[in-house]
Amino acid sequence: MVPEEAWTRTRVDVAAAGGLAFRLTAPGAAGRMALKVTAPLMRLGISITVSRSRGSHEPEEISSLRYAGGPQVLTGQPDLDAAVSLRAGDPEAARRLLAAPGVQGPLLRLASSVHGWDWSLVAGEAPGSGRMELRVPGTESDPERLRAVRDLMRAALDHLDSEAVRSSSQVATGHP
Repeated sequence: MVPEEAWTRTRVDVAAAGGLAFRLTAPGAAGRMALKVTAPLMRLGISITVSRSRGSHEPEEISSLRYAGGPQVLTGQPDLDAAVSLRAGDPEAARRLLAAPGVQGPLLRLASSVHGWDWSLVAGEAPGSGRMELRVPGTESDPERLRAVRDLMRAALDHLDSEAVRSSSQVATGHP
């Protein structure tokens, strides 16, 4: 495991996450085994914490992380499924994001050139918001990898914005 200070991080606040929360990793074979072992323990820990929480919003906030201990979600894209491990609170929304224009290319570029990276979106403080973060082990200075990170984050934000617009127009018109 890479020490916490030895990561290159790209973070962005997402105004319109739409409740989507996920974690996508490119762990390699040893990391995949570790995820299989730790996921049930994480589920148990979250369940115990929810049952013991006392604050008015604590159970909801903790429950929003249940996906992290859940089963791996297949993306429906064989090349991507072979390279990454996905856990998501809303598997269909995560699949739509991963299939969005401009997302798969940068993901595959990262997966083929960097081991141990991690991309996540967690709930933000405001309802429907989130914080997206992509972490790459070490100090990243390769221009192609940095471009892949930028392209991935940009494409993901574009997709989430378009999903929010589509969702709000469906609510306004009453049509899907």
